[in-house]
Amino acid sequence: MIITADDVRTHLGGLDRYVDQLGPEQAARAYAERIAAAEAWFQRTTRVRLEPTLIVTYPQEGQEYDLADDAYTLHGASSTRPIRIQLRWRPIIEIIRVSLEFRRGDQIITFPASWQRINKRLGIITIVPYGAAAPAVAAAGATMWLPVLGRSMWPQDTVPQLIAVDYRAGFEHADTDPELADVRDCIGRDAAWRLLQDIPRLVPDSVTLDGFTQNFTRMHDMITDLQTSVRTFVELYQSRETPIVAGVL
Repeated sequence: MIITADDVRTHLGGLDRYVDQLGPEQAARAYAERIAAAEAWFQRTTRVRLEPTLIVTYPQEGQEYDLADDAYTLHGASSTRPIRIQLRWRPIIEIIRVSLEFRRGDQIITFPASWQRINKRLGIITIVPYGAAAPAVAAAGATMWLPVLGRSMWPQDTVPQLIAVDYRAGFEHADTDPELADVRDCIGRDAAWRLLQDIPRLVPDSVTLDGFTQNFTRMHDMITDLQTSVRTFVELYQSRETPIVAGVL
């Protein structure tokens, strides 16, 4: 997790005293669960990994990984058109393997690092046959597959689940990086409204909630404000992190 319970308390407007009535252990669990939910939602919505994550396509038994992934579909490949892959997660820390394969172990070609043009921030890999490895790979006959894979043999020049990518993605120090302070604040707000809406269920005793129910309207307004601020931030975050689509005439 990249934030703590204290980061959530700052957004509770003094209502954290009701959470404290759960006792230290249950209160800590309540905060941890809402933080985990907020981080999971942010990651799914933005396709950004908040911490370093090893992502492997179709991992083999015994292979180490954090997240298993499906292969990517190959669209309209040819010997004159580069392969462009928009990864499901970003930012990229490192690319471990990019290959065309029908199944694990049945590889057509593994693309060398010199062919890979990587946009780490946006999570994009473009394969450009170039450098010392190009003649050797071509001589081995691997590039002969590209025109065949991309033309005529397959419906709409598309081969499903053919590109395998193993990579590490995420922020290295999201819990302290000053550039991500706004992300941490957003996640703290998200966890806060989740906790606020659950307080009546977590603390069911009417006596201990006396005063809380009297401020129900204020609490409802706080939840609405927090939800709105979270969604506004995520929308802006996504808009500035969207890849530019350019065409060549």
